This record gives sequence, structure tokens and C-alpha cells, in this order.
Amino acid sequence: MAKDPFIIELCAGSARVTACLQQLGMPASFGVDYIKQKNAGRVLVADLTTKAGRDLCWTWLKSPNCVGMFAAPPCGTCSRARGIPIILPNGIYIAGPQPLRSDEQPNGLSGLTYINRIRVSKANAIYHFITTAAEFCLDHGKLVCLENPRLSLYWKTTFFRPLVNRLKFTAHQACAYGSNRPKWTVLAHNTTTLLDLNHVCPGVSSLHKHKPWGVVHGPTGRQFSTSEETAYPLHWHIT
Repeated sequence: MAKDPFIIELCAGSARVTACLQQLGMPASFGVDYIKQKNAGRVLVADLTTKAGRDLCWTWLKSPNCVGMFAAPPCGTCSRARGIPIILPNGIYIAGPQPLRSDEQPNGLSGLTYINRIRVSKANAIYHFITTAAEFCLDHGKLVCLENPRLSLYWKTTFFRPLVNRLKFTAHQACAYGSNRPKWTVLAHNTTTLLDLNHVCPGVSSLHKHKPWGVVHGPTGRQFSTSEETAYPLHWHIT
């Protein structure tokens, strides 16, 4: 048995999963990301698009005290919302971000600009590493949980394909757990415990309302509402 067990949260962002793990009795758990966000939980810096970052992460994954991994692979390049016209607060429609992937080319569209090819390539490097890390954890009896939006093209990439038949899938809507929008999220995992994380929107009412999608006013100006849904609610309402 691990002496001081921990779970690694890869692509941790705000590291709220790590914070929850620590509150639930796994204080050694930590997040991993290429930068540490302001007000984030415990995050160790490692860039998974580089060999140095991946090698460092392997030392943590192979520790006898590591009992599992949680990962939220970056989904920006995989969003199906790209290309959908956006309505501004003043009612004017503008073009949405350019699609970078499709059902036919989930690993990246041909003909992308240099900058977008780099973005897709970096995301794919992370996807490849996460699959390799997940396979290692599965082969060594460790916990695995991967998260992405339900309609994300990440699930269709060849990088995820080796895990399709090795994991269970659970879908839920974030607003059922305290979020402000009915975002659908899928968890791919190897534990029956997470099968219960499947609550959906109870329906809009005087007690349950949603914020709109589209462009909203944020602390630094206009931003896409999806950016407000990248982190789990500070206090999940679980029943």
C-alpha cells in the first residue's frame, strides 16, 4: 500500500480537482500544468509539449505513491463551437473562431495556417502523452479519469482511440452540480464510483436559471462564455 498516496491532475488549470482530493484525505495530491494560474491550487509546473516536461511527469507517475491520474486535455482546438457565428451583447453577429478539426480530420484540418498548425500540434503532443500515461496507469492498477466536453472532437482523435475499449464513460451537465450553464461533460474512467456522476439539468425554473452562451464581459474585457466554464464550480452541489 502507498505510504503517502496521491493522484496527479494533469492539465490542471485552476487545480480544483486537486483541492477536492486534498480535502477528501489525499493531501499529497497535486496538479501539473505549464503555468501556475493565479489563485490556483497546488500546481507543479511541467510543459507536457516538451521532453523535459514529460520526463519530469513520468517520475511522478512512476512513484509507488502515485495511485492514479486525472486529466482534462486542452479542448480549445477540438471545440465544435468554432465557426458558429457569435452574437455580441449589442446584437451584432460576428464570425466565430476558425475550426481546426473535423469529424473527418479529428487530428487537425489540412491547410491550416502556421500558427494554427502549431496550436493543433501542441495539443496533439499532450493528447499522445496523456494516452501513454493512462495506458501505464491502467497496466499498473492505478486510477484513470479523463475529462472533456461531450461533443469535443478529442474523443475522435487517433490519440484517444487506444483507450476507447479500456474505459467506462459517464456524462453529466455542470449546472446540475452548481455551475451557471448546462455544459455537457464526459468522464472516461476505470472506476464504477464515477458512474454515479451523471446528473443532468433539472430544467429551467425560478430556482434554476442559466447564464447565456456567447460573448460576455469579463474582468479583462470581452471573452467567450465558455472560458467561464473551464473550471469546476467552487462548491459542487452533490446529492
